[in-house]
Amino acid sequence: MVEESTDNIIFLRIIQEFPELFEITKPKYNKLISYGYIFDFKLVYSLLWIYKYYLFENNQTVYLFLPKQLNIESSLKSFNESIIQNEEYFLDSENVIMCSLEQIENIPSTKNDLIIFGFANFIFSEICEINKRRLNTNLNKIKGKIHILSYSSLNVLEISALINYSSYQFNKTFDFDFNLIDILDSDSDLNDSVLVEMINELLTNNKTIYISLNLEINKILKFEKLLISHGIPVSKKELDLPHGVVLNSSKPIEKSFLKNKYSVYIFLFPKFSIPVVPAGSRNTSSPLNILNYLKEIHNDSEVFIESSSIKNTESCLRSIKNKKTVVPSVIKDSREFSNYDELIKDIPEKDSIIVTESYYKFKTPDSFLKLNLSNLKMNDYSQIRNFVKQKLSTKLDLEIKTCQLSAPCSPKDRSKKLNSLSNKISSYDYRCDVTCEIFKDYTIGVIIWNETFANRKEINLNILKNQTFVYQLTNGNWKYTTIH
Repeated sequence: MVEESTDNIIFLRIIQEFPELFEITKPKYNKLISYGYIFDFKLVYSLLWIYKYYLFENNQTVYLFLPKQLNIESSLKSFNESIIQNEEYFLDSENVIMCSLEQIENIPSTKNDLIIFGFANFIFSEICEINKRRLNTNLNKIKGKIHILSYSSLNVLEISALINYSSYQFNKTFDFDFNLIDILDSDSDLNDSVLVEMINELLTNNKTIYISLNLEINKILKFEKLLISHGIPVSKKELDLPHGVVLNSSKPIEKSFLKNKYSVYIFLFPKFSIPVVPAGSRNTSSPLNILNYLKEIHNDSEVFIESSSIKNTESCLRSIKNKKTVVPSVIKDSREFSNYDELIKDIPEKDSIIVTESYYKFKTPDSFLKLNLSNLKMNDYSQIRNFVKQKLSTKLDLEIKTCQLSAPCSPKDRSKKLNSLSNKISSYDYRCDVTCEIFKDYTIGVIIWNETFANRKEINLNILKNQTFVYQLTNGNWKYTTIH
């Protein structure tokens, strides 16, 4: 009888624990999103182990990106001891990377490499709030295989680079059930008596309780003193208490995985944002941020949330579970036209809207001839902007708040970006009442945007879809931009 090899024994042990890993590691998947499983770091490390030790290919490097919430050292140790059980086959942290946008940009990717994103709902949600366009660009640059493990399908984030990925939904999904309580009273203060009574009752049944309150620290400290005055053991840290309460603000649970599992969770959530803005944009929040809290819930736990937040909570969960793939808006600039009449002939749709109020070309005063346009200083830029603002205020009695300026010494694509409506719309926090450019002959071309396009944050792309927008450039030429 042939003795079975150690790697086969470990592989079978992993597949017995997570049978669907056998399906999602098949060679047919080059770009795959596997989603719907509960927040189990052992699943993520098991996928890494299978690729590294069992499906290893020559010249292949496997990278695992993890969110900053996970303690890599302690979670790896727990996985090795509980699942692998043989030091020769232990995973190390050599290619396990705490993910950031910069780490994705710098990863050396070849066709043979495999990149795994574990707990991708945390990784991509955070990066999308910083710069979704750069995330899209860098995901498209990765040459090797990509495997994404996530609770959500990630459709809610509208990441265009993921549209053509294969998807696999785990059978073992997790549904969140809530009990509603009035944590806050009518004055939006803690409903102290109700909470104290409930906590006392739970503790008589030997429950362990974790409380996360999105409140000012002074209110949390006041509530802590109240609990202590009623003889309730309270801690800010996760001590190994046989019973008692861990009480914190929302920050600890947002920044890390909790060390312990609790019988009861009491949450006062912040308000989670439902709309998600388009690729290339910045946003303050996404519905996926609720998963920072829900990652701690397990099948045997009771969960209580503030009753007034139920609508927001349910809206988040609906958007997260939405299987419909959202096709991002396509925003495209035309080529330049020397005059308006030539531009009109090229517009695909008859109806178009001019979005620049007016165009001016100013001749600068003689004092500007002293400026070295090949090497302008900060004060020089301010001087040019102030000149433009003064000229416009004289002509139009117009208060200019934001004025974007390009010059011969500006970065190579600065002028192109400022003269692109596509760039303006794709940057969520872009604000610009006036765009101007000083040329080598010391003249300044100035365009004034209409009120709708002066502040990108006020633009609703859904309203602008299937329209054509015409505008003038700092050199006096014309362009149009279509949104579909």
